Amino acid sequence: MNNFSFNPRAIKGLLFLSILGGLGASQAYADDGADLAQQLSNPVANLVSVPFQLNYDENIGAAENIERYQLNIQPVIPIELNENWNLISRTVLPVNYQFYNEGGRDDDWGVGDIVQSLFFSPSKTSDSGVTWGVGPAFLFPTASEKALGADQYGAGPTFVV
Repeated sequence: MNNFSFNPRAIKGLLFLSILGGLGASQAYADDGADLAQQLSNPVANLVSVPFQLNYDENIGAAENIERYQLNIQPVIPIELNENWNLISRTVLPVNYQFYNEGGRDDDWGVGDIVQSLFFSPSKTSDSGVTWGVGPAFLFPTASEKALGADQYGAGPTFVV
């Protein structure tokens, strides 16, 4: 089993997220349970949330001999730009444990590459009830182990309806 350690890129990525999270996030307060449930189901609601997602994958890799548990920590932070628009910050920080069924290789565990999505979204739902957001997504090579990341930067569009 490998010892867990952060590389300098991982530390820079976490520092970036800390700064981004402190830029004036706002939180909507739900009037009742139904309102809160509706906001939680809306990916671009004006509500701070930190969902967790646990995934299990098997038969991955070229030899299909790797199994992986991945816990995605996904803080969602809305930032009110003005009365009409919000900027929604959604970060995906994967924490991985993967083991190899053959080959005598040590298991890998640690932080994977961070994906940062920013959605520009109207602050009010349209008359038709449609909520949407669009913006950029960025991949930061912050993996603590080479096997847990792509070792490259990336960028592209993202949207949610």
